[in-house]
Amino acid sequence: MAQPVPARQTRVGPGAWYHSPKQCLPQARRLCGNSRCGEVATMSREQLFLVRAEALTMSGVSMAALDRGAADAAIRTTIRALGGVRNCMVAFAYEFGEHPDITAERMRVARRAVANFYGGG
Repeated sequence: MAQPVPARQTRVGPGAWYHSPKQCLPQARRLCGNSRCGEVATMSREQLFLVRAEALTMSGVSMAALDRGAADAAIRTTIRALGGVRNCMVAFAYEFGEHPDITAERMRVARRAVANFYGGG
C-alpha cells in the first residue's frame, strides 16, 4: 500500500522529498536560533552590503524597475518575514544550495542594485 504524501511536501524523485525554503524555515529557526529582540549588533559596511543584497535576492521583487524606496521596503519586509538577519542568511544559503545558477544571477543583479542605491560593494 502506498504511503500518503504529506501536505507540506512534494515528491521529486523515487523516494525523495523536497521542501521549499519557506517550509523549512521553522526548522532553520530551530537550528540557528531566533533573532534576539533588543540585541544590538554592530556590522561592518561589507556585512551590511551583503545582508541588503541577500535580502533583496530573497525578496523576489523584480529588479528591473526598482528604486531606492522599493528596495528599502523589500529588504525590510523580507528580513522581518524571515525572522531576522540570521534567518535571512540561512534561507539564502538554502536557496543557493538548491538553485545555484538562478540564485547566483539574482545575487549579481541585487549586488549591483545595492551598490547603486547605498554605495559600496
